[in-house]
Amino acid sequence: MNRTLLAVLLVLLTGGMAAAFDAVGTIRKIDAEEGTIRLFANGQERNVKVAKDVKVLDENGKELADGLKAKQLKAGAEVTVTVERVDSRPVITAIRLGRKAAAPARDAALEGG
Repeated sequence: MNRTLLAVLLVLLTGGMAAAFDAVGTIRKIDAEEGTIRLFANGQERNVKVAKDVKVLDENGKELADGLKAKQLKAGAEVTVTVERVDSRPVITAIRLGRKAAAPARDAALEGG
């Protein structure tokens, strides 16, 4: 009984949490007034809503002051977007110019070689 109750509580507590993910794509169009981006990613063109408090970053991770209206965000620019599910729909919460830096390779000594 206690295990069943614990399992139900765990599902209820974690069920509302949405996992964010990053995707690399190419900007086709930005509509700053509507808060949407048309992005080509994973072989498909997608229109995605942008969060009102979206973080817009340059290649080095520095925030761009003009947000969605930054001159660097233009058609053809490659970006890495962070997407979260909000009300069962994808919403971009962060945009970073370029590809997100790959995780550093582990030290060969740690890998035994």
